[in-house]
Amino acid sequence: MPWKPLGPDDFPTLGWALLDWWAEFLPSPRSDDEPLLFPDDTARVLLEWYRLDPLSGRRIYRRGFSRRSKGRGKSPTEAAKVIAEVAGPVRFDGWDADGQPVGRPWGTKGDPPAWHQVAAVSEDQTDNTWSVVYSLLRANDGRAADALGLDAGITKLVQRNGKGKAEPVTAAAGSREGQPLTGASLDETHLWTPRNGGVLLAKTLRRNVAKAN
Repeated sequence: MPWKPLGPDDFPTLGWALLDWWAEFLPSPRSDDEPLLFPDDTARVLLEWYRLDPLSGRRIYRRGFSRRSKGRGKSPTEAAKVIAEVAGPVRFDGWDADGQPVGRPWGTKGDPPAWHQVAAVSEDQTDNTWSVVYSLLRANDGRAADALGLDAGITKLVQRNGKGKAEPVTAAAGSREGQPLTGASLDETHLWTPRNGGVLLAKTLRRNVAKAN
């Protein structure tokens, strides 16, 4: 069944399902007792980021960037995306009976297992996003991690079935060459230069991600 628009400005996206998924599994970074709900402007960005081609169901965007003022929730948003890329319905799995897109996780139906890297040129910079990944999953005695079947550590996030994972990386670009990544988050890229290895690292990560997408 092809996609069916629900309104004149509608477009197919996995974002609606993911907004529900985040609210179901993850706590708000402001309060462990509240679900993760994004403000309208951030939700619109996420809907667009997970936009699909209405015929093929392929993701429209392969790369993007966020440039916003401090305090606008860039790190929590990226952290939520990292967790979804490991365990959430981010892969197109067809259209439902109403003509709306359905998602599934990496590592299913012949896809490789998730391998997402959060990269920067220093540990302090990766911590901007990675510390939020860790805190969201470990909040409430690890309720989200347990529900999603994840083990969240300071240096790695892994699925308990031994398949998908995410990790912060700061190593030289050469050590990253050829890794079959399914996604990457590049933090504080305005500080990445040829001299500190950031430009080469970015090129390497993008080549690696392109192999699985």
